[in-house]
Amino acid sequence: MLYIVTVSRFLSPLFQALLLMDVRLGEVSGLEASAKIREIQAVAGVRTPIIAISSHSFDLENSSVREADLDGFIAKPIPSEILISTIQGVLH
Repeated sequence: MLYIVTVSRFLSPLFQALLLMDVRLGEVSGLEASAKIREIQAVAGVRTPIIAISSHSFDLENSSVREADLDGFIAKPIPSEILISTIQGVLH
């Protein structure tokens, strides 16, 4: 159920500028949700930047994360200056 809610919320215009995706969600991983979002976007011909976040730095070093077609990676806790610079880098 969470998976459907997560992906369907993405379809809202509020979520189309940028997504911060936690790598470890409940029922489904952030990588699986991101993959589904990328499938939807491929059909729609759009691409929303997705930045992966995780409290475990080893999650961000995992090859499956690097290969997930994400636009950035941040480890929690996230210092505000890191968050701002990462978002600026992705959006420019």
